[in-house]
Amino acid sequence: MALGRPVIASAVGGLKEIIVDGETGLLVPESDPGAIAAAVSSVLEDRGLAQRIGSGARAYVLKYHTHLRAAREILSFAQEARQAAGRRSAAESTAHRQKVRGLFARASSPGPREVYVDGLLALLDDDPSRADPLFSRLNMAGFSEGLLNHARAKERCGRKHEARRLLRKAGVASQRFTRSAPRRLSLCFLAAHNRQTGGAKVFFELARGLARKGHRCHVLAPVAPPDWLDPADLEWIQAADHNEVVTHLSLVDVAVAMFWSVVEPVFASRAPVKVLLEQGDPSLFEAERCGLSRLEAMLRAYRRPVSIVAVSKHLASAVREKTGRRPHVWPIGVNLRVFRPPEDWDPLQRGRELRAGAERGQCEPRIVVVGDDRHFFKGLREVFRTVQVMRGWGWKPRVLQLSPSGERFYNFERDVRTARSEEEMALHYRWADFYLGASHYESFSLPALEAMACGTAVISTDNGGIREYGRNGVNSLILTHRDPIAMAEALRSLVLDPQAYCRIARGGVETARPFGWERAVDEFEAYLLDLYVNPRARYTVTRVGSPPPERNGFLPKEALQLARFRAGRSDWDGAEEALERGGRLVGLKGNSALIEGLHRLSAEFAAEGAFDLALETNLRALRRSPADVDTLFNLSLLYLQTGKPAEALQYCRRALTLQVDSEILELLAAILEGAGKGGQSARLRRLLEEGVPSLEELRRAGVIE
Repeated sequence: MALGRPVIASAVGGLKEIIVDGETGLLVPESDPGAIAAAVSSVLEDRGLAQRIGSGARAYVLKYHTHLRAAREILSFAQEARQAAGRRSAAESTAHRQKVRGLFARASSPGPREVYVDGLLALLDDDPSRADPLFSRLNMAGFSEGLLNHARAKERCGRKHEARRLLRKAGVASQRFTRSAPRRLSLCFLAAHNRQTGGAKVFFELARGLARKGHRCHVLAPVAPPDWLDPADLEWIQAADHNEVVTHLSLVDVAVAMFWSVVEPVFASRAPVKVLLEQGDPSLFEAERCGLSRLEAMLRAYRRPVSIVAVSKHLASAVREKTGRRPHVWPIGVNLRVFRPPEDWDPLQRGRELRAGAERGQCEPRIVVVGDDRHFFKGLREVFRTVQVMRGWGWKPRVLQLSPSGERFYNFERDVRTARSEEEMALHYRWADFYLGASHYESFSLPALEAMACGTAVISTDNGGIREYGRNGVNSLILTHRDPIAMAEALRSLVLDPQAYCRIARGGVETARPFGWERAVDEFEAYLLDLYVNPRARYTVTRVGSPPPERNGFLPKEALQLARFRAGRSDWDGAEEALERGGRLVGLKGNSALIEGLHRLSAEFAAEGAFDLALETNLRALRRSPADVDTLFNLSLLYLQTGKPAEALQYCRRALTLQVDSEILELLAAILEGAGKGGQSARLRRLLEEGVPSLEELRRAGVIE
């Protein structure tokens, strides 16, 4: 009617209220197909009649059913309610509420329901101070339900900037579509162990920091609390049974997993926000040293629809490369009230003392290293060889090793201690002149930052994590891996140059200042509140199939890069040609190179949020190989990601007819839940607890047709 089109409708219900027969439309008897056909014929044959009732319908809508008129009616009634507030009897109050409901039903049909819901609540509470600004927002025409629905779809896909643009065009704030964040969250931190490690320290300190900010936090673990952890501000619950753990996690707003091995209970819980705090796993950096079963378990955990937080950009890049997920980056911090330089700190004077000792042949630099002997990647053997090089010069370096376990595997003279608190670690850092780090890889390299905060000069290998804050020649000396002679020469250069030693030490203190622990806790809190208010899209990973049996080579990286470039320009034929040519160069037969390349491009596009490109990539792969299970899996996952559960269900069931495995069934359970079929999803999850069911069992359970 608002578009001026002739309307033909049955004379039933509310249609009789908005359609005047012959003026704003044509009314026909209920359940009378012949009458409908006659009315359609009359409109088609009489163009004057069609134009008259069309223009009449539009005039009627503009006169009685605009947002502006509805807003003025409700605002007028709100003013009347304000004057009559406190003087109504019970019967009058009931009539008042009924009138409000009638106005709301009339107004909400063409308009944005969220605005009217708030207005209705304000009227029922007789709170004019809250009602007036809400209704003043309605004194504008041009609201579009289509714009609002489009914005919701954009928001579900993770494209927030586009959603906000549509919302601004519709004149509604984005908060209209999301739940409001509570002042306090209830959080459960699911720990994997209680050993004294850097990752555990960050995990437990984060829980304590959020508890001090007023949130209800507790730690859930299969073991008792460690003796090195101060239990202040932190409740510890010991539980090992899977069902008991899931029950605990289902009662909180946010469930945070300490390690990928404990993601399963978090995934199975009903917590609105599920987070994996990734602090660096050997499988991400040295996969060749890990067993195949461990790698498969890790990848399976990363495919769970939980939000992933990485403690550095370097770690986030490793996660994305190995698993296809794109984590949120949360740089951790240090407690600057504990990790600080000594009161009488004078790095220039200490540098001069070191040089004077070296000139007298009595140089005794104090060196601190952090790590267990059994952790090969810490590079402690290189550190000890560095010290041996210095002893060959006639120096007498004193080495203090801070080891969480205190175990000794290397036959080397040094003082091994286990720090039981941050205060004790800070004392050891302040005692030392140099911190030596020779790790082959690190996710963040927190000990180096702690040493910087204490005024200790840092010499480290380029382990990846130190790039988050380390600047060679400014706050540290950064060297290549496995080069003890270079590390010894770097230390000697600082000993012989007090100005350089002072510059590195002071630069480290300046670098550590923005990395305060309070800042880190505030950022993590803001991220959790944002997750609670605006849930992220849950799936960002596509599946790359295993190499086909006839494969005898690897698809060249250059072919993938060229195909990606052409696909970005919508040159799909050129992209397929690049992949096929690359496959021929290494001896891949048939469509194997093309399908494999399209899958890998799809994984890259999906990880970057380019879901249109990822969908087109998989649809092209499906045209070449209609029976490829991985392609069907990718399409199901991507359609679920973009808020289209019906299409996702279609492709997922098609994949199940070709292959039944737990990964496809878990995706099917998520699709059923997203499509509003919670009963079928619950039945499927119960079947999965007993093993992978057959197609016949799935049909008997009513999961598939």
